[in-house]
Amino acid sequence: MASNYMLLLCGKLSLVFLGPKAGTTSLANRLKDHPGLSGIDGLPWHEALSKESHYFNGVFGRSHASSALLYKSFFPTVLCKWWSEYIRGVKKWMCFDACPVTACLPYTAKRMRALTPDAKLIFMLRDPVHCIFSAELMISNMGMPLAWSLSDPATQIQAHVKEQEDDAQLWKDLKDLQPGESLPANMPELFYTRLNSLLMCGCYADRIQPFLQEFPRSSMMFIDFNEFINNTDGVVRETDYRGRRMHPSVKQYLTQYFRRSNSMLYSLLGRDFQWADLEQ
Repeated sequence: MASNYMLLLCGKLSLVFLGPKAGTTSLANRLKDHPGLSGIDGLPWHEALSKESHYFNGVFGRSHASSALLYKSFFPTVLCKWWSEYIRGVKKWMCFDACPVTACLPYTAKRMRALTPDAKLIFMLRDPVHCIFSAELMISNMGMPLAWSLSDPATQIQAHVKEQEDDAQLWKDLKDLQPGESLPANMPELFYTRLNSLLMCGCYADRIQPFLQEFPRSSMMFIDFNEFINNTDGVVRETDYRGRRMHPSVKQYLTQYFRRSNSMLYSLLGRDFQWADLEQ
């Protein structure tokens, strides 16, 4: 009981970053500067993961992605809350998990509501074409082998864009997954290495819908990545292409691929991000 008490959270802010490489680290670091906000103790495998729990996608194993106690183990204790509010004079202390994968998976909204029904959600939205390329570079730099590259001509990646039978089955299983059920055994391999999975993450309107069904719209904030970069002093773009560039034909191909999904997003939020005209 004592350990449960020490892990009790009285306020939680969830950062949901739709689209990998959408400004996660920059926004998280800015929020940590606020005396009333604390981040989590994330994963030690890579500096990019230090702010992220990856709890809902099975970091503790595919049968342990719905336990409130395990999820709370990432967060500061009530002593941190007491110190912030009573010693530092913060009116209300909150903590956050800045994991970009959370919003990509169709089953997480229900699990988040079950664990943190009063959470505030921040969605950072970036042109999915640029997100996908940045994600490829990050995944490659982490040492994960990929059978495709967006630096190749579009004709060479179209076979990887096409949804395979196991891709379709994975996303169906994830969509049908109920709170408490184990994650699919093949999820890490298919989700992290298949181009089709990254493209699915970039279909933002589809990814946001489950959260709109589980959380009130008043608990959500949507931030345009370009506005964040342009209007935030001292923020430097995170993406380092290291001399590599997306093949022009791939950029054109993906821009067309996401056109319908982006249009649905604009209608859903009542806002035109004009991504095709901005981030070059």
